[in-house]
Amino acid sequence: MKSILNHNDWVSALNNNKLSAFDVIQLGRDKGASFIWHPLGFILCKLSEEGERKIRLHIWPNNNDRMQNPAWLIHDHLFHLKSWVIAGKIENTEYSVTEGVPNYRVYNARYEEDSSVLYRTDRQIFITEDIKYLVSAGEEYCVPSGVLHQSVSVSEKTSLTVCETIDQPNIRPSIAGDISGAGKYSYIRAKVDEADLQAITAKI
Repeated sequence: MKSILNHNDWVSALNNNKLSAFDVIQLGRDKGASFIWHPLGFILCKLSEEGERKIRLHIWPNNNDRMQNPAWLIHDHLFHLKSWVIAGKIENTEYSVTEGVPNYRVYNARYEEDSSVLYRTDRQIFITEDIKYLVSAGEEYCVPSGVLHQSVSVSEKTSLTVCETIDQPNIRPSIAGDISGAGKYSYIRAKVDEADLQAITAKI
C-alpha cells in the first residue's frame, strides 16, 4: 500500500475493502494531516483534496463528551456524500421539508478561521423524518447534496468512517436549529490532543 493515495486510489481501496481502520489513521499521519474536533463531537481529518473532490476521515468516540452546545444534528451539505463504515456502526436519518407548522429555523454555516459559525436566517421549516437505517462495518451509504440528515455512532466502541465528498457550486450548508434560537453561534474546531487520539482509537 502506498503511503500517499490520490482520490481514485482512495475510492478503489474503499470500494474493495482493502483498508482497515488503523490503515486509514496511519495514512492520515503519513500525509501529515491534522486531526480536528468537529463541533458535533467526532474527529475530522482531511485525507485527500483534488479540486471539488475530497476524502475525509471521521472518528466517532463512543460518547458525546466533546459535542459542543447547542448540538443541532440535523443538517445538509454543499457536497454529495458517500460514506464507508470501516469500524463500528452508524445510524443515518434523513428528513423531508413538508407543509406544516414550522418546527425548526434554518441556520447557515460559515467557516471563519478556526471556528464554525452558525447564522440565523428568517426561514422557518417543518421537518419530518423520512427514513432511518443502520450501516455496519463493511457497508456504505450516500446522502445527496441538499438533503437534511443526521448521522450518529451507535456502537459501544469507537466507530470510523471515510467519506468521499464532491462539492456542488452555489450551495450554502444549512442546519435545522431551534426556532427561537439566537442570531449567531460559534463553535471552536480545535486540534485533537495526541493522547486523546490514541485513547479513542484504542477502542476501535
